[in-house]
Amino acid sequence: MAFTKKYLTLLSARYGDQLDIRYNIDSSLLNFGVIRNIFQILIENYFIHGFDAGETDNFIRITGIVSEDHNILLTIEDNGYGMKESGIEALNKKIEEPIRHGKDSYGLKNLNQRLKLFYGPDYGLHVKGNDYGGLTIQIKIRKMNIEDYEELKVE
Repeated sequence: MAFTKKYLTLLSARYGDQLDIRYNIDSSLLNFGVIRNIFQILIENYFIHGFDAGETDNFIRITGIVSEDHNILLTIEDNGYGMKESGIEALNKKIEEPIRHGKDSYGLKNLNQRLKLFYGPDYGLHVKGNDYGGLTIQIKIRKMNIEDYEELKVE
């Protein structure tokens, strides 16, 4: 979160009042670690594909909660340009495919693969549309502290 806040502070300085950034992170989650740069590619994608410099009501919302199955759910919502449902379905399918060298973009696919490699095959990210016209990216990860991580490395 510290890196994400610094990164968004820089972007917010550039765009001023055109961008509203909100965080709603359950304080209990601060006791758990996550892999590096989880949010960076998602934020970059928003500014490349969704941010409207002609508007003054752009927003990013970052939420973190403990789910009913005791995992961590991280959500990034925006009110960017969004995508058609067919495009979202194709993107989610593409994210799950193995990385191949060539013309594909790697950001979301790479992040999803990193999440699955570190946390396990039941974890990763999923993209969906939202009521604001933009996208919502949900990340599901294992709730893991340093002891859990050390135990996992031994297995």
